[in-house]
Amino acid sequence: MSKPTMYFAYGSNLNQEDLDRWKITKPHHKNLDLRLKKISNGYLPAHRLGFTRKSTFRKNMGVADIIEEMNPDSKVWGVIFEINEAQLKAVQEKEGYPSCYHQVSVEVVDSNGARQRCITYQAVVPDDKKRQFLFYRPHPEYYEVVRKGGEEHGLPKEFFEDLKTASVTQRNPVAMRMNDTGGLQIYSADEITRGD
Repeated sequence: MSKPTMYFAYGSNLNQEDLDRWKITKPHHKNLDLRLKKISNGYLPAHRLGFTRKSTFRKNMGVADIIEEMNPDSKVWGVIFEINEAQLKAVQEKEGYPSCYHQVSVEVVDSNGARQRCITYQAVVPDDKKRQFLFYRPHPEYYEVVRKGGEEHGLPKEFFEDLKTASVTQRNPVAMRMNDTGGLQIYSADEITRGD
């Protein structure tokens, strides 16, 4: 029997309903239990949440990504799960690994302050050096999937604030650190609802 894998989810895989809905479309996974075993809430330090690539599965709009930051206080909140080999293969398939997302090894801080070595997924982008400047607004339905997943796991207020900011803001991180609001492109709630 293979050793379980520690997996850090920060986007749509936080949402059990979304996992179940995806599984219905995959007959080869019909007998697989996709109720992932939760270990702890946690955060990935020195990263921020972004929406850096489009997904045809998500109406050709933005999907979640982790973006490395110089600021050690930046965090991406999510959940640490323990998954078996069959669940890992399903998660990889759902993430579009390896063509849409890379599988990466990260250190996540759990709810007790301990560091846990986990795998997670980072979007495949044309130029990794430009990742921090990429932005594709997420579809409102996808935003809700991620938000409800955060609620499902009782993630802190910071998760929801970061999700809201990342989903409506085209950010120039350098300008933001210099308090230059010219680095922000804000979308109205009406524009987000329309999804245009």
